[in-house]
Amino acid sequence: MESKLPYGVRPGVGESNEEYRTRVARLQAEALERRQREVEEQASPQNDPPTRIRIWERIHEIELPRSPTHRLIGVIAADTGVSRNEVLAEQSKRASASAGD
Repeated sequence: MESKLPYGVRPGVGESNEEYRTRVARLQAEALERRQREVEEQASPQNDPPTRIRIWERIHEIELPRSPTHRLIGVIAADTGVSRNEVLAEQSKRASASAGD
C-alpha cells in the first residue's frame, strides 16, 4: 500500500537529501499509522454504527450511497462490523434529515 504524503512536501532549505528522505519516511510511517488506527476504529465495538460508518466514509473518501440496494451497503457493513440493517437505518436517518432541510 502506498502512503500519501501531505501535498507540497519538498526538501527544506539547507536540508540534505538524507535528511529529506528521513523526514519523508517518518511522514509516511505516521500516515500509515493514522490509517491503521482509523481502520481499527471503523470496526471497533466501542464506536456506535453511525460513527463507524462515518469513519468508513472518511477513509474511503466516499459518502454512504443513497440507494438501499447499492452494492457498497454490504461492503460497508462487512468493513465496519455492523449489520446491513444498521447501515440501512443510518441511510434512512440521513435521508429523513436531508428531507427536513
